[in-house]
Amino acid sequence: MYVGSWDTYLHAIDLTTGKRKWRYKTDSNINGSPAIHPSGHTIYIGSYDHYLHAVDAATGVLKWKYETQNWVHSSPAVLSDGSVIFVGSLDGQMHCINNIDGSKNFTYNTGDEIWSSPVLSYDENTLYWGSYDNFVHATDLWNIHSKQEGEERLKRFYKWEYATEGGVYSSPSLSPDGSVLYVGSFDTYLHAISAADGLGKWKFKTDGFIHSSPTVSGDGNTIYIGSNDLYIYAVDASTGKEKWKYKTGGAVAASPALSADGKTLYVGSADSIIYAINTIDGTKKWLYHTLTGYIVDSSPAILGKWIYIGSSDSAVYAIEDKDWRGDGKCTLWFVWFVWFVWLFGSFGSFGSWSLFGMTRVLLFLTFCCSCNMFFCFPGALDQSFFGNGPCFEDCVTKRNATVARNTSLWLLKDSGVVDTVGNSVGVKWLWLLEMVVGGVLFL
Repeated sequence: MYVGSWDTYLHAIDLTTGKRKWRYKTDSNINGSPAIHPSGHTIYIGSYDHYLHAVDAATGVLKWKYETQNWVHSSPAVLSDGSVIFVGSLDGQMHCINNIDGSKNFTYNTGDEIWSSPVLSYDENTLYWGSYDNFVHATDLWNIHSKQEGEERLKRFYKWEYATEGGVYSSPSLSPDGSVLYVGSFDTYLHAISAADGLGKWKFKTDGFIHSSPTVSGDGNTIYIGSNDLYIYAVDASTGKEKWKYKTGGAVAASPALSADGKTLYVGSADSIIYAINTIDGTKKWLYHTLTGYIVDSSPAILGKWIYIGSSDSAVYAIEDKDWRGDGKCTLWFVWFVWFVWLFGSFGSFGSWSLFGMTRVLLFLTFCCSCNMFFCFPGALDQSFFGNGPCFEDCVTKRNATVARNTSLWLLKDSGVVDTVGNSVGVKWLWLLEMVVGGVLFL
């Protein structure tokens, strides 16, 4: 897995161990996601050092870098043959770069900052992206494919522009058949646009700016989008009407990702929580709290039952969706059951001290297992990787703690022990309670 960080490095991480294989240093923060050459031999990453970097995927050694005139926040798009890379910059230009040597193929000037990542049409004849000039842009790539020069090169370059009433930070997404483009805007709307001519089909209003990029369901019937109004929305792709919405505890700037079967939506929020949501009715399946107080604005990468996601706490998390373990409430009931049996055992109901002692040992073990959700809870942390960026308070402890499954939060959340989910002080008190109770049971 390849991931950029505000520590200025592009990291290559082994998914099995969570250990770093190599890292490549740029001269400033990295905010965008890397793109991979179709053959897998090169990683492309933009940096706030104004460059797009092409890095060898096996060694982490620089192949070439292409200079723009401002930050490169957007993630690159690559043609299927790997010949050309597209990336936007805050210099207001969409850059088309030759893969062989990193030379400029062409640039398209929008006149304002480009934070949005470009998207290619499925036939790769059109490039779509948003800009802070309030427009969604579409350019015809015929000039690239036909190798034309001079005036002929620009003849069919411009295709259409679609006006919103706010800057377009969000990156566009296409419907499965490529006929409709979906994109969010700072005007608070999710827009559905005809990919052929740039005419609006419908727009759906939220109550906040939209940083998040939309995710389209596999059947094309539903669009999922986050908003700064704290909600994640499911919108009917045909009508633009709301299907459901789910409230988080913070702004949702991250883009959602779907499980392979399309039944679960994963997304991070500014409340430090990663959510797994049932796509049918918008109910919570589980949530995982990073326990750091830092926002989760990275978009998840999904591989089977594993969710990989970065956070502004300088960590990348690998979370296993253990959906078969239930809805997260069994542990609470089991803990109450343990307490009930233990109280009866204290009055000698088991008939002998040997049986009583054995029972306490078993209860101690089951109590600890239940508090760590080994048997009951989905969303268990398997591993985490820390970069070298600014760390949160008590970072050393956190690094050590993430070796084991960090799961006590679920008990806090479902029992209402704390008002704010994942309060770090509350978690420390719960751990202390576990040790005290475990010691008493063992004795």
